[in-house]
Amino acid sequence: MRKEQRQAFRGLAERLQVAFAIVACSAPPDELERRLRARGADPSDANASVLHHQMTSVDPMEEDELLAVAPDPK
Repeated sequence: MRKEQRQAFRGLAERLQVAFAIVACSAPPDELERRLRARGADPSDANASVLHHQMTSVDPMEEDELLAVAPDPK
């Protein structure tokens, strides 16, 4: 996700006076591609090119954003 998108969600949470947390999910690229192929008929338009775009357009989280990352429930 782009930084400006994360900031927009943080601003919305502040305006609504609700808690804000970032749920950071990750998986190896080959696993993500495998999951896309395994979906079969699906109403989503996500495909390998959408995945590639998402992976190459993400902005790294800054320190203040890292503080908002929800803990891993493992």
